[in-house]
Amino acid sequence: MTFFEELLKKVSLTQKLKALVKSKFFNLPRHLDPTAVVLFTSGSEALPKAVVLTHQNVLQDLVGAIGLLDIRYDDILFGFLPPFHSFGFTVNTILPLIAGIRVVCTPDPNDAAMINNLVHHTQSTVISSTPTFLRGFLSLARSEQLASLRLAVVGAEKAPEELFALAASKAKSLTVVEGYGITECSPIITANPFSPEKKIKR
Repeated sequence: MTFFEELLKKVSLTQKLKALVKSKFFNLPRHLDPTAVVLFTSGSEALPKAVVLTHQNVLQDLVGAIGLLDIRYDDILFGFLPPFHSFGFTVNTILPLIAGIRVVCTPDPNDAAMINNLVHHTQSTVISSTPTFLRGFLSLARSEQLASLRLAVVGAEKAPEELFALAASKAKSLTVVEGYGITECSPIITANPFSPEKKIKR
């Protein structure tokens, strides 16, 4: 295994300056390998399998999602889903890059207290999560810690009705969007917006 934090210690100032200059005059390759990433499925229907996604798969899926989810330039995305999972890879990793929004990362989705403190400290506005993780940190949160959140995108498992009631009681301005997808579809297929003021749109 190679740890990036160890490699970073060996990068000199000269190398950093060269990289900065190259980043300003970077030429895109004329021909891209159609394969952007190979991700493994969770194995919910059978044994896990490798899924090849093209650049077009990922980008078209996210372009549609950005319009549907009303992602704004001044949003701050709070991300803690692992990048080896299609949801974490596309929403937490690639979406901020193509939408040009800031992202705050933390490695442990089970540390509810840390998540609540970081959301409050960074004034994050958008979060993507599984229903289980979202319920976990909402349960422990104080309402003022979640005041900046306006959008939560949940997926990877069925969201129970209690989750929507919990979100409505803890964060008045929060809209929860339940998505459905599979790794082969990069992964978003459909999403149903929900907020305390209106019923779920089908």
